[in-house]
Amino acid sequence: MPSSGSGSPARLRFSAHARRRMQQRGIPEAAVHRAVRGGARQPAPGDPGAAACWEYRAHVDGQRLVVVVRESRDAPVVITAWWE
Repeated sequence: MPSSGSGSPARLRFSAHARRRMQQRGIPEAAVHRAVRGGARQPAPGDPGAAACWEYRAHVDGQRLVVVVRESRDAPVVITAWWE
């Protein structure tokens, strides 16, 4: 995954699904970037044959945010996000 040197991606792309869910759930793009930049990262559950996905969890604006990111050759792709 392209990195800024701190272990987090330097830039992100957003799937159409992620953008839809973020809008429905009131999650700003800046909050997703903060979660990915500063959150705890763990492998996301899923199909072992699929591309590697990571879950980032962080407190953003007083709420816990979960962001699922799929590795990609160009830039990591945000798959979905939700408040816990």
